[in-house]
Amino acid sequence: MKPGEDVEVINNIQFNLMGGAFEGGTGDYVTLFEPTATLFERSGSGHIVANVGLESGEVPYTTFMTMPDTIKKEPKLVESFIRAVYKAQLWLKDATDAEAAEAMLEFFPDADVETLKIVANSYRKTDSWMADPIMTEEAFTRLQDIIDINGELKARVEFGELVDNSFAEAVVKEK
Repeated sequence: MKPGEDVEVINNIQFNLMGGAFEGGTGDYVTLFEPTATLFERSGSGHIVANVGLESGEVPYTTFMTMPDTIKKEPKLVESFIRAVYKAQLWLKDATDAEAAEAMLEFFPDADVETLKIVANSYRKTDSWMADPIMTEEAFTRLQDIIDINGELKARVEFGELVDNSFAEAVVKEK
């Protein structure tokens, strides 16, 4: 399927307004992050027809960036941050869906625990949560492919020019 040829892709709607635009009649399909997708389904406003993550493969939607100077001047701070992220990933791996939902609740004030339990279960079943903080070159390339397909990438960047996994690799090796 090619955007603009086989399907009209509407890309001029602000991300946080996409659900409302869809609910108001704009478009036949919409891509929503959780818990918005599950909230829509539970309210009868739509149906989840596919999981983008399963269809696309691993894409690093959530990444953490800092300036090179910060890495040079504050390596312990960077390492501590990565260690905290990894600790959360390890906790999430062993947490129940109910525990994960309770932990997420304060960050999603429009969602209830039951919705977040559904989300946690879905993410777990589809292997949507990363097991560690190491970004793969394959995932990085896939992200650039998505940006490129949508006409938003002026030039590709080499993985090693932008990604520094050294802190993540060291933290994972400690465990």
